[in-house]
Amino acid sequence: MPIDRRLALKYAGIASVDSLREDLVEAALAELLATGELQVRRREAFRALESALGQQLFPAAVAWLTLVEEILAAYAELTPWLEPPLMGYARANYDDLREQLDALVFPGFVSKVDKSHLAHYPRYLRAMRLRAERLRQDATRDQARMLTVRSYWREYLKLRAGNGEADDAALDELRWMIEELRVSLFAQELKTAEPVSPKRLGKMIEVLAATR
Repeated sequence: MPIDRRLALKYAGIASVDSLREDLVEAALAELLATGELQVRRREAFRALESALGQQLFPAAVAWLTLVEEILAAYAELTPWLEPPLMGYARANYDDLREQLDALVFPGFVSKVDKSHLAHYPRYLRAMRLRAERLRQDATRDQARMLTVRSYWREYLKLRAGNGEADDAALDELRWMIEELRVSLFAQELKTAEPVSPKRLGKMIEVLAATR
């Protein structure tokens, strides 16, 4: 995988460039397997499928790399803003930003996060940067908005902990709706992918809690 040196430097704070290559190939292969016809019963058909996947894998991984380049560009623009202007300034707010970032961007995130959600990552990361810029000007306003989001985030973490490793589409929807709520509160000008409100999130959590 031809990964540009500048891109590798942007990823250096997350993991090694070799792990990024592996992640891109894993994501591309998983996508090809999910969309391909795999019901083969004969050796010749298997070898033909293997050959076809082999030919498709490199261009598919390069397509994933294009998406990741945009994500890492936004990531690199954000990271300088994660340090407070003064020692001890708004510590809880900056901790919240770092926790949010760690939940979004981590070693292996490319293959572990659904592509439909990864497509929104540049907007999420830009929203975080706008929040960080405004935080330096008005920590009190940021904290009020942060407390709103954190109440839902805590409920989500509790529900996820009780769910174990089970795949849960409704819980996954809640997780990304909370991310959209952050955009609506901290960077409204970037717009949300769908309507979101504290009332709607509260209802989702109520329904999920009742089914546990």
